Amino acid sequence: MANLNTMDRIAMYLGGGLIILAIPVMGVIVTLAGSMSPLYSFTAGDASGTVLNPAMAPEGAQIVSSPVFDPILRGYLILLGLIIFMLLGIYKLFSPASDTSSTTTAMAD
Repeated sequence: MANLNTMDRIAMYLGGGLIILAIPVMGVIVTLAGSMSPLYSFTAGDASGTVLNPAMAPEGAQIVSSPVFDPILRGYLILLGLIIFMLLGIYKLFSPASDTSSTTTAMAD
């Protein structure tokens, strides 16, 4: 942990923060709100059902309940956090090593 530079810390806080926000924090809020279903419920006359998107409900249907957070929003937050981690990995792959003292002492022996 002592060898972390600024880029490592930024990626850990930003990427990890987005993933933690999307999974446990938003999950607890959804659980406390009592809206466990990620689907939109609708009624249309005598019929009722659920859809993933309100635009998919039949014509004239009334949306009765909706999720607190759109599942797509949670998915995008997780994806953004993983992209930040991927960019950190690419940065680490192509950046020069900062600690060369161990290589020079091994070659000197």
